[in-house]
Amino acid sequence: MLKSNNSIFKAPVNLEAWLSAIKDLPPTKSSTYSPKEIIDGFKVDTVSVDTLADFVDFYNLAGDLGYQEERFDALLEFRRVGELTKVWDYFCNHHLFKARKHKELSFDRAKFIVDFKKLVGGFEALMHG
Repeated sequence: MLKSNNSIFKAPVNLEAWLSAIKDLPPTKSSTYSPKEIIDGFKVDTVSVDTLADFVDFYNLAGDLGYQEERFDALLEFRRVGELTKVWDYFCNHHLFKARKHKELSFDRAKFIVDFKKLVGGFEALMHG
């Protein structure tokens, strides 16, 4: 693509090198999500970092689809639920960015699970619809 559009698009040197190197990369395992595993992970007393990461990956996937394609914009409403955003904020502040002040993850587990099921249901309906 870069070569065929050479006169139109001038790619930065690093981008061109990165794209050229892609052809030699071996395939990697695909990422899948399991709503049941995420829900089960939130039912235990102490939620593991892996469960938080799985939830955040799914939450971000739904957001990416919603912001990038108009037919998925309904997912953005499902993502704006308080309990879901509390968990996302906690993970980002305390695991991704290592915030200096650590506070406990405080959210209503039952409400989180109901809201997460709504997000998953909306995701699946839009993907299959």
